[in-house]
Amino acid sequence: MTESSIKTSMRLDSKLSGFGSDKFLSFTYGVVYGDYGLILPRDLVSRVVENYQLCSLPTSVDWFLGMANIDGQTAPVFDFNLYLLNEKKKLQKQNLLVIGKGSDCVAITIDQPPVQVKIDLANESSDLPEMPELLKDSVDKCYSHDLYWLDWDFKKFFSSAGLNV
Repeated sequence: MTESSIKTSMRLDSKLSGFGSDKFLSFTYGVVYGDYGLILPRDLVSRVVENYQLCSLPTSVDWFLGMANIDGQTAPVFDFNLYLLNEKKKLQKQNLLVIGKGSDCVAITIDQPPVQVKIDLANESSDLPEMPELLKDSVDKCYSHDLYWLDWDFKKFFSSAGLNV
């Protein structure tokens, strides 16, 4: 795989309802970290990037890996395995999931490509799993199915981290 795009227009993000049923299904994409997944922002383009140059910055937090050149634009790169799971992966070079485009993009490390997620809106949970406080403040909704799927406010998360995206 070189670069693959997941465009919001391809996300079957429509809601389907059964006859006489109050269950709604939403189809989208997400990435899995441990016992929960992050639902990718529906209003932004996301894509997987394999080849990139990373420039680390001294005296930054552990989970901020540095800046990468993505299509001629610099993008901040975050190690979400370390941030979310407190787990440093021993991979030489992880793939990046670039969210957004141009100067407004950020990149997060991923072990696996994004997966299509079928969300049963009737399974919305008010109980949030254990997670870092910064992420908890940006989660709008949580759905439980095979794991917790977090519908997070991407822009709020990175703004709280001091980034303007």
